[in-house]
Amino acid sequence: MMALLVVVCLCLLCGCIHYLFECRCRRQSNSPPQIQTAQAHTHTPPPPHHRTPPAATMADMPPTPQSAIQADWQTREFVETISSGIRRITEFLNDFDNSTRYRLAVLNEKLGSLERSLEFVEAKIDKATNRDS
Repeated sequence: MMALLVVVCLCLLCGCIHYLFECRCRRQSNSPPQIQTAQAHTHTPPPPHHRTPPAATMADMPPTPQSAIQADWQTREFVETISSGIRRITEFLNDFDNSTRYRLAVLNEKLGSLERSLEFVEAKIDKATNRDS
């Protein structure tokens, strides 16, 4: 069961990391993928039909409201992805905890029953050996 827990957590984590790598790769195809923070994730290039002339750079131009809105939505999407991953991990861990507690309670009952049976058999053996002596 513990291996299943580890695999599920890693799968959820890999999904979040893959999302980060994918976002970085889409924006910078020449550089290796790097993990970003939410603050570094706020700027995106303009759509192809709004490209600036080669002489002008993005640093020279103020951000447009459309790019700010798009960056805000991307940030919200990123936060939602992380939040949903954490929510799924939490739900899984709670279910795992409940299942484990139930199974341990059942095992505890069975063990208690076996201990009582063992004590009963030991008492019968002691009584039979005392009678033969």
